[in-house]
Amino acid sequence: MKYDETLLPRKWSVYAGDRRIVVKKHPFEREEHVYMKIFIWALYLPEYPFLEIERSVDRRYKPDVVSVDEEGKPKFWAEAGHVSTRKLRWLLKRLPDTHLVFAKWAVALEPFISTIETHFHRSGRNGIVDVISFPQECGRRCVNERGIIHISFSDIQWKRI
Repeated sequence: MKYDETLLPRKWSVYAGDRRIVVKKHPFEREEHVYMKIFIWALYLPEYPFLEIERSVDRRYKPDVVSVDEEGKPKFWAEAGHVSTRKLRWLLKRLPDTHLVFAKWAVALEPFISTIETHFHRSGRNGIVDVISFPQECGRRCVNERGIIHISFSDIQWKRI
């Protein structure tokens, strides 16, 4: 069987600045989901230097990208891809001071922003909420064959709520 270059490896080392992280692509996971996780990690690493991918911090939900404080409470929580309304409401209500990020792949942000704003105003939040859409071509364009990530906020569509 011939190797297909378009498929991501099961384990992949990626780099942003002087930081390295190893990501695992699960058999059921789409490439876009892996890309979103590593791009979120790279984009927010300067602000949150201890970001981790897929670290459990709660019994109910597991974030795609997270940074915790000294007590183990999330100060940054990112979701890549589909987020149910139930989970969205839970995150907005239970983590009022946490910087939340919701990322989508190659979709218009407005419908999702409207949903978030509806629940945001009811939740009494103090924290920041960012909504991101990564362009379709971002996958292969923003990370090279050596795993070096080259992405900035100017490469994506995003809005802070």
